[in-house]
Amino acid sequence: METIIDMTMYKTRIAIFTSLFILFLALVLFVLFKKKTENSIDVTSVITSELLTTQSTIMTASIPRNEYIGSSIPLFVEWGGTTTINENLYHISLEDMPYIDNDMFQTIKEAYSAIDFYGEFEIGDIDLYDSYKAQYLRLLKCEIKFYDKYSRSEFYLNEFREMKTFADEIFDLNEYKYYYFDMDGDDSPELCISDESRFTYIFKYIPNTGNIILWRELFENGISILATKKLWRYNLLAPATIFFICLNQLGEIDYEICFYGEGYYNHDKGQEDEILAVTLPEYTDKSKNVILSEKAKNFATRVDFLDEYFYYRVTREQWDELTRDYYASRALSQEKIKKVRYSFNELFNK
Repeated sequence: METIIDMTMYKTRIAIFTSLFILFLALVLFVLFKKKTENSIDVTSVITSELLTTQSTIMTASIPRNEYIGSSIPLFVEWGGTTTINENLYHISLEDMPYIDNDMFQTIKEAYSAIDFYGEFEIGDIDLYDSYKAQYLRLLKCEIKFYDKYSRSEFYLNEFREMKTFADEIFDLNEYKYYYFDMDGDDSPELCISDESRFTYIFKYIPNTGNIILWRELFENGISILATKKLWRYNLLAPATIFFICLNQLGEIDYEICFYGEGYYNHDKGQEDEILAVTLPEYTDKSKNVILSEKAKNFATRVDFLDEYFYYRVTREQWDELTRDYYASRALSQEKIKKVRYSFNELFNK
């Protein structure tokens, strides 16, 4: 009997030791992966600077994704460098988030005045349209592969992500919509392919190499083209967050502005109320960001542990003034984009 008990205890100890060892190993792997990721970011900055000097190097360099990751669940609030961790790690009330003063409001207004929220769907050199279109048609017919700069791999269109077809499926080009205009502002046209719900792929033809690259893919929920080098994105899950995104000529994020809104029940007023907040323009190149005084930093609030940006709470009147151009540009964009939107038959005369 004692032998059986001893064997049971022995097996139990072995199981506990094995579990602890696996947990330790997982922790070590996580730390190593994190360090590898951090190092890759430094390499990316060097690669990106090289890409600015020549288009052809796009074919040999790797640029990791630089997508904005936004969560609809704020996990902590940070005021003036002091972090308050939410007890249940799901949701925290932001009703005590401080309002900005007039000086900070003027700082944000001045920063926004330098932003062109509107933009255009630029045409570029119209003489290039037919020759470029012929190359894009070859891409659509899967006669040539394109280069995905993110994975450093080549694909035919019908074997890539959401457009991938299987043996019993027909690759039907009429299922998609096409946007044909100068997306990157270099005077030559790019081809955008979209199912208008799950994805938009933006392709660029490089004439000096004869290659086509995936300039950028849009796969986040609620993201759309606003104009040349401009995107807008919304997350209407509570709390609602809206993004104005400006890209550089490589298709990576240059800067973005975020607008944040959340409703809550104000117990002091005995009625529904709202929290409205905005960010300053947040540049990928941090040296371009607005330098704030120590006083101004006291108004800065983070609303999400995944979010590297600081928000500033504003009144409804201030919100309307700061977001006016953004909403106006979206309304205009929805009309302007119709001029560059085609079916497959319309664009390629098939």
